[in-house]
Amino acid sequence: GGAARVVSAAAGRALRDEIAARVARRLAAEPAAFQLGAAGMVWEGAMVATLRPGTDPFKPLAEPVNSDLLAPAERDRLRRALTQAARTRIAEAFAPLLRAVEADLNGAARGIVHHLVEGGGSAPRSAARLMLTALQPADYQALTRLGVRLGRMTLFLPALLKPSAQAARALLWSLAAGRPTPALPGARTALEIKADADFYPAIGYPVRGGVAVRADILERVVASANRAGRAGPFVPGPDLFGPLGMGPEPVQRLLGGLGFVAAEGQPGALRPRR
Repeated sequence: GGAARVVSAAAGRALRDEIAARVARRLAAEPAAFQLGAAGMVWEGAMVATLRPGTDPFKPLAEPVNSDLLAPAERDRLRRALTQAARTRIAEAFAPLLRAVEADLNGAARGIVHHLVEGGGSAPRSAARLMLTALQPADYQALTRLGVRLGRMTLFLPALLKPSAQAARALLWSLAAGRPTPALPGARTALEIKADADFYPAIGYPVRGGVAVRADILERVVASANRAGRAGPFVPGPDLFGPLGMGPEPVQRLLGGLGFVAAEGQPGALRPRR
């Protein structure tokens, strides 16, 4: 006890100038020097702050990592600077969505953007059914200019489906849910899941039949399956396996979750549910 306090005090005196210099460098660093990770903010390869929710989901608060070597005034300056850096990086990651929020839109189109905000960049089409029916041609044009895609299953911003956007979306989900994030899909377009089903839609991967599929790929799969189903029972082929990167069993489950059922007397064939 006593010896540890003596050593700690001596270390503090020896490191005072070094700590002051590091704080100054951190305060002078550009926001781009910080990376947003699942656990917080990283600077020069080291975790420097954790994040917690603010009043606005896109404006979290940063808390410098605990250290007895930081004076209260230094900690306060770091807290403000790191919070601003985190908000800048998040604003960069969600720029397409924030542009839509700031756009001059009519009621129904603004309601669709509200759903996109709640979903971090995507939303199930069913959640905005009434707003979609109220859209006028000018509203469609305005949303298209903003990059909003109105799919058969999902409303989404393609820019926020990229692997580079997954980490930012996952971080906001983690802050809101108070839970660590599962492993990110990365470049995978689909994956089988058993838990955290609410996480995958939050990063743009709707879940059907125990399979999470990136929203743009899900639209392709639905379009291909609908085309095949109009001609009668069909056996899923490469046009479905290829985009998903999956074999027959998970694809069958996915299509079952999309409303297709087994065709009687035709092993492996599916038809739309009547």
